[in-house]
Amino acid sequence: MEQSIWGIILMGLHWDAMLLVFLGAVTGMLVGILPGLTATMGIALLVSLTYGLSVVNAFAMMIGLWVGSIFGASRSAILINIPGTPASIATGFDGYPLSKEGLAGHAIGLATVASFAGNLIGVVVLAIAIFPMLELALRFGSFEFFLLAFVGLTMISSISPGSFIKGLLSGSLGFLVAMIGIDPMTGVMRFTYGSVSLATGVSFIPVMIGLFGISEVLVSIGEKYPKLIAEKIGRVIPSFSTIKKQSRLMAETGLLGSIVGALPGVGGEVACLMGYDYAKRRVKNPTRPFGKGADEGIIAPETANNSAIGGAIIPMLTLGIPGDAATAVLLGGFIIHGLEPGPLLLVYHKEFFYLIIIFMLLAGIFMLVFGLSTVRLLSKISVIPEYLLMPIIVVLCVIGSFALHCSIADVHIAFAFGILGYLLRRFGFPLGPLVIGIILGPIADSNLRRSVMLAGDDFFLELFKRPISVVLLLVLILSILSTSARSKGVLIKVWGLFKGVVGKGHLKKE
Repeated sequence: MEQSIWGIILMGLHWDAMLLVFLGAVTGMLVGILPGLTATMGIALLVSLTYGLSVVNAFAMMIGLWVGSIFGASRSAILINIPGTPASIATGFDGYPLSKEGLAGHAIGLATVASFAGNLIGVVVLAIAIFPMLELALRFGSFEFFLLAFVGLTMISSISPGSFIKGLLSGSLGFLVAMIGIDPMTGVMRFTYGSVSLATGVSFIPVMIGLFGISEVLVSIGEKYPKLIAEKIGRVIPSFSTIKKQSRLMAETGLLGSIVGALPGVGGEVACLMGYDYAKRRVKNPTRPFGKGADEGIIAPETANNSAIGGAIIPMLTLGIPGDAATAVLLGGFIIHGLEPGPLLLVYHKEFFYLIIIFMLLAGIFMLVFGLSTVRLLSKISVIPEYLLMPIIVVLCVIGSFALHCSIADVHIAFAFGILGYLLRRFGFPLGPLVIGIILGPIADSNLRRSVMLAGDDFFLELFKRPISVVLLLVLILSILSTSARSKGVLIKVWGLFKGVVGKGHLKKE
């Protein structure tokens, strides 16, 4: 239903939506501060608890939690050198040395301002890029969506930690899980093994809760975190001259983070590391040497990982392809609230795009004010004993998985995938491709079969007749070939041969 822009703004600024954004941002900060908890895990738990809310209020809280958790992770990285989420890996490189010198407040203040700047830049990039991307997405047919699903899977498999083969196997397992249940085209039961509970498929939320909640508890058992070292917090709010001096670096790393976040399967952790690497190359005279407390070493990764949120939303809204594991869970939120991810979402429900921008801006403002004013209080949360924290997480996991359908079978699924997630992580298999596989599996399945029905025996010929399909095929092939050193060598030789042929042709022409 079309609404005026002012009506949408008033909807986003309604008191209950603003309150839920605030609660989500504060909850997200707590999730980010606590080592071992991740933004993905927090959203997975929250999605099930928002089932009874309206879709606007549900997304107000989820966007707030996502933004808040990425920011909150910098606290534990600075104070105890353990990032609350993977997206703050590089923040501790320079934040922790400052913390040990009694300048934790200065480091946290810089991280807070940089996070706010990154959030703002991500929103601007999202607003500029979303509709050109939508125009491209509307040109996609079943052939293109089938190939796009595999491109997203191979990209996240190649970038995930560990070998590409393990990432691809993990993603393939996700595809297999997505096939469980009644075939929507033939009505045949697939991989249910006679279980009535599996006839409707494996519910997405219990799977996410198990993979990111229960498996985290199992992995964390026996691990010990260091105690807070920085007893002195010091000054928190950075001076205006400091912010002005670092404004160009914030703008550059914010743009970099948005671009990286828009790549399917990359996520905030890659944006964080790339932002830090960019600062090391770009800044010739840092405030201190990098690795020993440089302001730039805190500002660059925090700006990049927060701006990556806006970038990750672009493929999620336009193509229905999650940018990372967090957006994959967020897509699950769209589905359980009755919205179909993909380009038609913005055609028929354009108001959700504007609401997401409003919620991101509100979350950024709340994060800035609340984050700077509660440094000393929230800093103590990062050292809550693990034996108190983990039982609470298990209880939340059980409640979250049961609440969706009030079914004990969903609780069993959550624990089964919790054990599976624990085993995969112990043997070096990344969970990101598994999540992406579960999301993209139905997209690949339905669009492949639809394409075959349309093209018949000319399926492969039809692929090469469509320009976008040819481009996606090349991206898919290059994504696979570029994952091994041997393949990279082959590509370099082919490129050298191509340049040689072109060069000879040019000389011959002259």
